[in-house]
Amino acid sequence: MYETLINIYQQVQGFGMYIIITTFIVFIVSFVSNLVIRRRYIIILEDLLDWHRKKEATFRSDILNRIVEEYRITAKESYSEVNTQAIIEKNFNLHLRGLALGERFIKNTNTLLITLGLFGTFVGLTTAVAELAGIFTKMDISDIIENTGIQQLLSHLIGSLEGMSVAFVTSLVGVGCSIILTILLTIFSAEEA
Repeated sequence: MYETLINIYQQVQGFGMYIIITTFIVFIVSFVSNLVIRRRYIIILEDLLDWHRKKEATFRSDILNRIVEEYRITAKESYSEVNTQAIIEKNFNLHLRGLALGERFIKNTNTLLITLGLFGTFVGLTTAVAELAGIFTKMDISDIIENTGIQQLLSHLIGSLEGMSVAFVTSLVGVGCSIILTILLTIFSAEEA
């Protein structure tokens, strides 16, 4: 198994390796972003659930402190009702924009991982087909008829087929990362937090 992985690694060259590295980077960035966003939401939730902090109206989270401050200012200046929902939504939309962008990125990561894998496969297959075409155009028909020509053709075809099998490695990496990320995001969900 280990030798097979080393063999695949040695065969995947150039653009395919860049796609695999990009796939791993997207995977890592998505998972780390999920953990950071989840932690920020948990801090807000813990602040809201802490009885002493609610009573004193001072929180660890800046956004909750801003909401309380804006509510107080609006309540002092206004003789009518204060639209608490509008204050909360405005502050969440203004100050958690980055987290919302991160959540959208995380939601689209699985599609991106699979697409990167397929892109690498198509690039690899295109290269392999071009090699096959080159093999047939370089060989003389009379050489193919002879025994040595057939052996040479078969050796070229085997090399090209090995290249095609490596082309699918990018899809395997993309789909594998997508599966692992789905499991991790199910366990450590920022959206749920």
